[in-house]
Amino acid sequence: MLPLVIALVAGCTVAAWLLYRPTGGRSGLASPPPAPGPVANGEVYLSDFDVHVGTEHDFFVRGRHDARALKRAGAHYSRDEDGRLLCEVEGITIVLRTIQDMWILNDVIVKGQYDVALAEPAVIWDIGMNVGIASLCFAARGAAAVVGYEPIAPTFTRALENLALNPSLVGLITPINVGVGGSCRTEMVDYCDELHASVGLAGAVGDPSLRHDVLKLPAEAVIRKESLHMEDAPSILGAIRSSHPGLPVIAKVDCEGAEYEIIEALRRSGDLQTLHALIIEWHNRGPEPLRRCLIDAGFTVLTPDREGDTWGRLYAVGARSNHLISHCQIKIAGASGSEGSHGS
Repeated sequence: MLPLVIALVAGCTVAAWLLYRPTGGRSGLASPPPAPGPVANGEVYLSDFDVHVGTEHDFFVRGRHDARALKRAGAHYSRDEDGRLLCEVEGITIVLRTIQDMWILNDVIVKGQYDVALAEPAVIWDIGMNVGIASLCFAARGAAAVVGYEPIAPTFTRALENLALNPSLVGLITPINVGVGGSCRTEMVDYCDELHASVGLAGAVGDPSLRHDVLKLPAEAVIRKESLHMEDAPSILGAIRSSHPGLPVIAKVDCEGAEYEIIEALRRSGDLQTLHALIIEWHNRGPEPLRRCLIDAGFTVLTPDREGDTWGRLYAVGARSNHLISHCQIKIAGASGSEGSHGS
């Protein structure tokens, strides 16, 4: 498909703006572009979404398939007084800054990949909070509390920005700028703003073939090193239990490669079987090491994404939480056709 170029006119200056280029790993991008309206103040009005966008929002048009899917799910787009592009859906408000924000919203809202039915109050242990989308959804959907761990400083700052936009939910969420791992240590990892959800020990940002060939990161994107400090998973789980005594804990694990050492550390400490359920995104090493460990700990394990070798989902439900299984099966069936996930 030829690139769609919209000329933005400001005074007598004409600037060419590339609004669309194909993005790998997502389906449905061949749909017609949203109808532009009049250009004003260097921005263009997208009538399909009832919102004005500027050149800094070119990702929104490139991700219009996800934008439309979210709109069908009830999303509303707007700009605030600071010019930020906002998405309001299912009782949460998120700042859209990259195409990965839209991918994550689509995974969480449209595909329902974290839509766990809670038959009783529970704490969500969000390992890999990213910009806070999943944490906010868990809170909006009835979690008693959410404890979110995000080790990358600029990503954590964006999470705080999103939490601040949701005052009715922020009291339920405890954000912590630390990673979860198998030991206490600090690593340096590759980071870029455009792929903030693919940063970590096995993050796609650190793999040239993945970041360019699969995720289509522009050649001009800036990649830099960021510090990733981790604390050991058993100690963190102990602190969560101390703060929320008596409540079951459900772990959402999307931490770009650290999931293997986290599950192993919890197995060694005897804490793994105390979790009620886990929703895990695995990376590179496949689901089998996680699956074996969880089955040995007494979990029922569902692995819908067994064909790929880069990333996929795994769902595990403990013996005390069998009431969750039928709901998880429904959501997994809906998500199994996904081309891949992008963190949350």
